[in-house]
Amino acid sequence: MSDYNQKQPLIAVVGSLNMDLVVKTDTIPEEGETVSGEELHYLAGGKGANQAVAAARLGGQTTMIGAVGSDGFGERLLHSLTESGADASQVRILEDTVTGTASIWLSRGDNRISLFLVRMGKWCLRCWKRRIR
Repeated sequence: MSDYNQKQPLIAVVGSLNMDLVVKTDTIPEEGETVSGEELHYLAGGKGANQAVAAARLGGQTTMIGAVGSDGFGERLLHSLTESGADASQVRILEDTVTGTASIWLSRGDNRISLFLVRMGKWCLRCWKRRIR
């Protein structure tokens, strides 16, 4: 077997980290309607974070590049990454900013999602262009 096949692939993921607030209910509310939820779950999420966790769990040497707010959700997302084996050292904690969230309503196999994203896009690209050079 060659050395190439024995090495872990090096993977960098640039993307979002969000705390998913998932509400399971019998019916998804219509405009102006209030319904009771049956369950509430706080889950680590975000397209980028989900990819980084999956790659790390599959054995890749994975680094997540992104940003979270300086709050409890941000701390929990960083913990989730490291617990899964991903390197979270390149995730920036933005002071005086809240972590992105996704409000997800689940009902009978259907869902509705509303996002609040951390405005890190321009900041992240400027920062990493300087580091890559």
